[in-house]
Amino acid sequence: MKKSSWLLLAALLLVCSCAQRIKMQVSNPGYQTDSVTAPVRVLSLNDTVPAEAVLIGTLKIGDNGFSKSGNLDTTLRLAREQAAKAGGNLVKITWHKAPSTFGSSCHRIRANIYRLDSSVPVETSVMFDSVHYRNGESVLHFFRKAPLGAWVGYNVKVNDSVVTRARNNWAEEIVIPATGEITLSATTESTSSLILNLQPGYHYYIRCGMKYGALVGRPKLEIVEPSVAKAEIEAIQQTAPDPDTDTEP
Repeated sequence: MKKSSWLLLAALLLVCSCAQRIKMQVSNPGYQTDSVTAPVRVLSLNDTVPAEAVLIGTLKIGDNGFSKSGNLDTTLRLAREQAAKAGGNLVKITWHKAPSTFGSSCHRIRANIYRLDSSVPVETSVMFDSVHYRNGESVLHFFRKAPLGAWVGYNVKVNDSVVTRARNNWAEEIVIPATGEITLSATTESTSSLILNLQPGYHYYIRCGMKYGALVGRPKLEIVEPSVAKAEIEAIQQTAPDPDTDTEP
C-alpha cells in the first residue's frame, strides 16, 4: 500500500475515533425539517415532561469504542442537534452514564425527543439555542435585584471591553461570538471576575450582585442555574427599572 493510502487510512481512523456513536429512531417523521430554527430545551433525569409534549422519537448517544471527545457539553450538543433534525424542540434524558476510570471515557445518554408548543413553560436546568449555534454565538443574560448597594452601578467587561452596566432591578441579554474562554469582570473599590468558556448556542446567566465594602461596596459576579435565574429575572421585569438612579463607583 502506498504511503498516501496509509495516511488517508490513518486520517479516517482518527476522525472515526473522535466521534461518538449516535442512534436515533423517529416515530413521527411529520415534524422533520432541514431548517433548524427553534431552540431545543433539555430536561434532566429529575425534570418533568409537560403533558402537552408529543413524543416523536428516541435517541441514544454512546461510545464507539475509540471516542475521546465525549464530555457532557459535547454529548448534550449532539442530542440537541439530532433532536432539531427530527423536528423536536425538547429532549428528556431518561438514562445517563458518566465516564469511569476503567470503562468508557464518554458521557452516554438515552433520551426521548418531543415536540412542544413554545408557549408552554418548561422548567429545565439547561438551555441551548439552535439558531445561535448555527451563527456561532453565545447569549449572556445579566441581571441584578439586590437591596445592598441598590444605588451603586458598575460596568461589566468581557475581557477588556465594557458590554453593559449593572444596576438595581435590571436584566439584559447580550449576544456575542462564541470565542471560547473569556473573562468577565467588574470593578468598584475592588474587582470581581470569573472565567467562562463560551460554546456556540449556549445561554449563560450571570447575577451581578454587591457585597459589603469599606466605601461603595464590592461587585460580585456569579453564574446561576437557568431555572433560578429565570425566576429572578421574571421578578425583576415586574418592577420598572430606573436607569438614572445608579451612581458611579
